[in-house]
Amino acid sequence: MRFKSRIDSFFIILFGILISFCIWIGWMDINSSDEWGKYTGSAVMLLLIGLISWFSFTCHYLITGKKMIYKWGLFKGEIEIQSITRIEKNTILWTGNRPATAFRGLVVSYAKLNKVYLSPENEDLFIKELLKLNPDIKLM
Repeated sequence: MRFKSRIDSFFIILFGILISFCIWIGWMDINSSDEWGKYTGSAVMLLLIGLISWFSFTCHYLITGKKMIYKWGLFKGEIEIQSITRIEKNTILWTGNRPATAFRGLVVSYAKLNKVYLSPENEDLFIKELLKLNPDIKLM
């Protein structure tokens, strides 16, 4: 089963600030007297917006028979569902693996000390599907 990543207002505000900054850089470039650098800042900012858009709007999670797969732009990972020990709801993981586009989501603990932060659109259905395959998962 495929789950898209939830996009919350925090992400939209952050993305809006980035686009506003890009417009400001573009305006500064157009009014610049330097011919070589006239559009360099705009090109870099557009590339950055494109990269962030690609990472954000392609973020999803896939639950197969034995694995939970996450994809986020260039990054892809797999977690054996039987190795998942705990899921914490409505929390934040500040460091580490964060293939998510929402400020609050799920922290999935697996193997011994590994954690990944996810933000599926429908958290309850996502957890329910994982519990079907591994009923030993503890919910926090």
